[in-house]
This record gives sequence, structure tokens and C-alpha cells, in this order.
Amino acid sequence: MSTKPGELQTDAFIVNDCGILQTVSTFYGTVLDSIDLTIPPHIRNREIISEQDQLNGGTMTTGFTYVEGSPFILVAVSRHQAAFKHWFYQRADVIWFLVASIAGILLVGSMRSRHIVNRLRESDIRRARIHHNLEYTNKMVTLGRLAAGVAHEINNALAIINEKAGLVRDIATHTEDFPRRDKILGIVDSITTSVDRCSRVTRRLLGFGRRMDAQKERVDLASLVNDVLEFQKTEAIYRRIQIDIDVAPDTQSIESDRGQLQQVFLNLISNAYAAVEDGGRIDITISQPNSNEVAVTISDDGAGIPENDLKSIFEPFFSTKGEAGTGLGLSITRDLVEKLGGLIEVTSEVGKGTRFTVNLPVDKVG
Repeated sequence: MSTKPGELQTDAFIVNDCGILQTVSTFYGTVLDSIDLTIPPHIRNREIISEQDQLNGGTMTTGFTYVEGSPFILVAVSRHQAAFKHWFYQRADVIWFLVASIAGILLVGSMRSRHIVNRLRESDIRRARIHHNLEYTNKMVTLGRLAAGVAHEINNALAIINEKAGLVRDIATHTEDFPRRDKILGIVDSITTSVDRCSRVTRRLLGFGRRMDAQKERVDLASLVNDVLEFQKTEAIYRRIQIDIDVAPDTQSIESDRGQLQQVFLNLISNAYAAVEDGGRIDITISQPNSNEVAVTISDDGAGIPENDLKSIFEPFFSTKGEAGTGLGLSITRDLVEKLGGLIEVTSEVGKGTRFTVNLPVDKVG
């Protein structure tokens, strides 16, 4: 019979002095069963014994008294079950649950802390990289200004050389019996040709370094792209890179800012040079898909860009060139194209190459 903690159980029965039941007992069995109670010998008065109940974990109080005129003993037993017995049984489970809960909390806290620490470390690394790239960008700006100043000074020197070469030509031409006139005139022509070539280079350099304030003018994209290619002609020859330009007939000139367009195509063509191997190929196509815009496509047969990187190439400071890149070129290029009212798109396949397409409005918006 199950009982609730703290419940009192009682039993009364008759035994003989040998401990044999004479009546039915709730606790000890039926008639003639032997009980395990110790019967006090020679009981003449009532006797009460209180002891620990080993079976139920509570206390047991037993009273004995002889029935006068008979060899029988009346026994009354009361058992009081321990109120905290079930708690003792469940205490281990509760402790294990608490231990497991604390361990889980510590584990989750440790994982969360590690995640936060890793994010902070990544943030510090990213901040250091951005700081380094900004320093590099500032250095490049300074070098650009220095190059523009040097180009200006070189132009002054070239003007003096050209003037002196013209003076030598005039003297050789108008002086009778001038010694070795033909040879001198050939040398002067060689000097003036070299001066013109250097002047074109310095003029392009000054054009790239001028202020980037938007200025409307009619721009022939084929001529502008050729100017950019001429600026990088030496590298193409040295690396044996084949460059083909295809201009669709009747392609209109556009109204835009020449300096910013030069910067756009210089960045894209420089990226194409960096992507191809020596002996590679770059194709440039200029077409007019409709009456409102002109498209310039620059394709290379380089290594291509992985799909995971392709969606991030226009983000600031993202570079696929490792330490060789600043991650600013394409970001600046996209901003310039959008500022000019255009749109830039890219497609690439690893192992086959990359294609950038710049769509520009014929008439500049705004």
C-alpha cells in the first residue's frame, strides 16, 4: 500500500510469546505467520518501544501488553513515513539537472564570448586594413600631384628643347655652305619628333591629374579609349598583349566629362592588363545599342573572377589582387559611371576571362 510522505500507518494484532500471529496483521501477514518483532520477555505492564523503521525510512512505535489470563500479547504498531523520503530519492536527479544546466549555460556563454571575441578581432583586422588602404590612397594622391608637377616641369624643358631645335634648323637652313647640313637637319627632326612624343605623354598625364569637377563637352569615345591605350602602349608592347578595338559604324559621340571618363577607362583597362598573362588578349567594343546610350565593352582572356568574389568587386577595399591591389579602383569606377548617368556591369567565368560593359547616355543627365 503506497502512502504519501508524512502519512501515519497503524496496525494492531495478537501474537503469542513465540511471535506467532494469532490474528491477521496489516504489516506482518496472516494467522500463524511468524513476525520479525522482538517480543520483550515477561511483559506484565504495558511497554512502548520507538525505533527507526529500516524498511520505510521513518520511525516505528510499538506497544506491547499481555492479555490477562492468556499467553497472548496485544501488539499495536504505528509507522510514520519520513516526510522527505521522496526528496532524498529525487535529490540526485535534481543535482544532476542543476549541474547539466550550469554546464550548458557555461558552454553557451563560452561559445558566445568566443564569437564576440572573433568578431572584434575581425573588426580590428578590417579597421587596420582600411587604415592601411587609406594611407596607401593618400600616398597615391600625393604621388599623382607630384607626377602632375613633374609633367608640368618636363613640359617647360621640352618647350625649350623644341625652341632650340627650331633655332638650329633655321640656322642650318639659311646659312650658305653650312657643314653637314643634311645630317644636322636629320638630327633636328629626330629631336623634334621625340619632343612631340614626350609632350603627348605629359599632356595625357596632366589630363588625368586635373580636377574632377564635371564639365560638359562632346566626347568621342573611340578617340578617348585610344588616348588611354596610347598612355599604356609601352606595357602592351613589352608584354606582347594583343589589343583589338571594334567601333560600330555611326556610333555617336556623347555629352559627358572627358576627365572622369578617362579615369573610368584607365581603371578598367589597367585591370584587364593585370588579369591577362603575357601574350594575352584584350578586346574593346564600342557600340550603340539604342539611340539614347553608347556601350563600351572591355573583355580579357585572363583567369576570371570566382562567383563568390564577383558580387563584391565593387565594394570599397575589396580586391582580388592581394597585396598588389587597394580595392578602390572598381569602387571609384562605379561611382564615376553612376555620377555620369551610366551603368556598369560585369560578367566573368573562371579560366575564360572577364567582361566589363559601361553604358553611357548620349546626352548627359543633369
